[in-house]
Amino acid sequence: MEVYPGLAAARDRLRTGGCATVGTFDGVHRGHQALLTLLNKLAGDGPAVVLTFRRHPLSVFHPEKTPQPLTSVERRLELLALAGADAVILEEFDPAFGALTAEELLVRLRDELGVRGLVRGFDHHFGSDRAGPAELAALARGLGLEDRVLEPVRCCGIVAKSQRVRELLAAGDVARAACLLGRPHRVLGRVVRGLGLGRRLGAPTANLPDYYEMAPRTGVYVVSGRLIGHTFHGAANVGWRPSVEAPRHERPLLEVHLFGLDREAYGAALAVDFHHRLRDEERFDNLDELRKSIAADIDAAREWWAENPDGVPIPLHG
Repeated sequence: MEVYPGLAAARDRLRTGGCATVGTFDGVHRGHQALLTLLNKLAGDGPAVVLTFRRHPLSVFHPEKTPQPLTSVERRLELLALAGADAVILEEFDPAFGALTAEELLVRLRDELGVRGLVRGFDHHFGSDRAGPAELAALARGLGLEDRVLEPVRCCGIVAKSQRVRELLAAGDVARAACLLGRPHRVLGRVVRGLGLGRRLGAPTANLPDYYEMAPRTGVYVVSGRLIGHTFHGAANVGWRPSVEAPRHERPLLEVHLFGLDREAYGAALAVDFHHRLRDEERFDNLDELRKSIAADIDAAREWWAENPDGVPIPLHG
């Protein structure tokens, strides 16, 4: 997959005769994946082109409304490639780009990049004029662009949309979030040295205070972790550590206990996939109660993995 840092960089380099789709594509969920399938079908022998943005458009005009990201830029590019994109134009969304109307943007795609067709979601809007489905259809006809619309994609009875994934994660429903994503939700961070309490309680943890993606609701989860080229099963706590005194931090701390990990991993990148929610975060009156609860959580996580060796069951669309 080719990646271009903006429309100007793609001009005269991107193969012409392709078809394009425009959007943020946060999470690259099953709706996005279906959109890429339709895009490839329309593009035929031409390139399937995704125009997306390094940062969410709301961060420019309404930063207070910017949603928590589901994926980093790097992860988004990886998932777009897996979904079938031939080229991604990663635009730095700024006020000048945000001032383009939908027609001006489509004209640039047609005239500068040789795009001949457009694929879009059933309710998608874009451009400074927030052109909707009817306006985009009329613009495509007027500009001589082939136009295809993807109907809603349902998974577990829910229309696949980035906002719905965020709502499910905020509720701790990581299983249905995985259904919409087509894979478990992933949080990536770098392991730092903690207080060492987990080791003293018999369950050493990899601590991730800083991570980019949205974390699910505070609580205890069954997870898998990708670390130093190996995948481990495990359990994780997302929260504020109410039972112990801990350094203050702005976001919930992610503490991950990986089964079979026998080495320290300070400084290493850890990718944590969330498969199942066990319980809410609790406050315990003493460390002995906390130790017993951690042991019970680990036993429950091992039992879950024994029953679900392939991870969270992800049903087909529907």
